[in-house]
Amino acid sequence: MKDIIASLRELSSILNWQVTTLIILVMVRRHLGLLFSGVYGLLNRTTKVVVDGKSVTVEAEAAKIIEKQNQVIEKEQKEKHDLKKELNDYALGATQTLPKKILTDNFEHLQPVFKTMGIEHILDADKVSGSEHPDDPEKGHWGGLSINNEKRLSATVVPIENNSTLFKVTLIVASTNSAKPLIGKVTFHLHPTFIKPVRTMLAENGIAQLHLMAYGAFTVGVLTEDGTKLELDLAEDSSFPKVFREN
Repeated sequence: MKDIIASLRELSSILNWQVTTLIILVMVRRHLGLLFSGVYGLLNRTTKVVVDGKSVTVEAEAAKIIEKQNQVIEKEQKEKHDLKKELNDYALGATQTLPKKILTDNFEHLQPVFKTMGIEHILDADKVSGSEHPDDPEKGHWGGLSINNEKRLSATVVPIENNSTLFKVTLIVASTNSAKPLIGKVTFHLHPTFIKPVRTMLAENGIAQLHLMAYGAFTVGVLTEDGTKLELDLAEDSSFPKVFREN
C-alpha cells in the first residue's frame, strides 16, 4: 500500500491532476472489484459456523428459516380458508334464530314476523307430527348411533366471546377406517329453530364439517351418500357447557 502511495506522489508531480485522478479511480475500481468478488465467493461457498457448540452450515440454517416462514404462511392461509368456510356456513342459514324457550313463550308475537321473513317453519318446532320428542324432533329418527358403518359423527361446542348464551358448534363426520376415507355428500338434519335445518356438505380430505351458531343443545341426524345414518344428541355430552346442554 505504501508503494502505491509513493507511486501516486511521483505521478502527481509529473502528470496533471486530471490524469492522476483518472489513474486513482482505475486502481480503486480494480481493488473494489477484487473485494466484491471475494465477498461474492464467500457467500456462494458453504461457510461453516458454530452454533451452540455444533458446527453447521449457513445454507442449512437459511433453509430452516425459509421453511419456518413457509409454514407460518401456510398456517395463515389455512386459517383464512377455514374462517371463510365458517362465515359461509353462517351466511347460508346455519344459525339458530332464538333459544327454544323464547320461541315458545313468545309464539304469538313472533309468528307474523317470521311469516313475513318466510321462516315460519321455525315456530312449528314443537308441532312436528309423529315425533316422540316434539321439543327435539330429530331424536330417534336416525338410528340413535353416532358411530355406524365405519363412520363417526362428533361435535365441538365452544362459547362465543362476549356472549354468554350463544355457542359455536362444529359438527364433524369422518370415517373410522383410515383405508376408506369419507367421500361424497353428507346431509345434516338440524333442529327446526335453524333458518335452514337441512344442510348438505361435501366431504373434503375425508371429512365433512358444518359450522353452526346455537343457543342450546339438540339432536343431529346425518345421512351420508352411501345411505349410512348417524345420530348425536348434543345434550348428552357432559364435556359441553352446562348452559348449552340445558337450554
